[in-house]
Amino acid sequence: QWLDIASPGNQLMTNPVVLQRTAEQHGANLVRGALHALADFERYLSNAPPPGANDFVPGRDVAVTPGKVVLRNRLIELIQYAPATPAVYAQPILIVPAWIMKYYILDLSPANSLIRYLVEHGHTVFCISWKNPGEADRDLAMNDYLELGIMAALDVVNATVPGQRVHAT
Repeated sequence: QWLDIASPGNQLMTNPVVLQRTAEQHGANLVRGALHALADFERYLSNAPPPGANDFVPGRDVAVTPGKVVLRNRLIELIQYAPATPAVYAQPILIVPAWIMKYYILDLSPANSLIRYLVEHGHTVFCISWKNPGEADRDLAMNDYLELGIMAALDVVNATVPGQRVHAT
């Protein structure tokens, strides 16, 4: 990334596309860019979120399938979704998303939701929501992610639906 700073394509005076647009727009593009940079700097100083950061609120715009948190620790929240059918499969499903993903990527909207599909087809679904690590979590190791994350979730799933094999994905 540091090397990209020196790239001729990233410099105003050596980028022919930018120079052409600047001439066509009589510099208006540079004014707009400066105003955007100023707005970004003001947002940085005031600690305000970027534009659109609040456009998708979990529970309102995404992650709309009803569920409840059944486990909360320093690393995860485990959400349980009850089946929405009278006939229920005995074996529960535990979804373990990647650490860098938010759980609601699997529950974006009613029409685009793996979790909703599963509960509407009689499955009891559990999904891990990984917490964003902070400075206090810098000492966490891979073993902590296994113990506090996946194994803790499996313990709760097994206690909630005893005697059943768990489908984990």
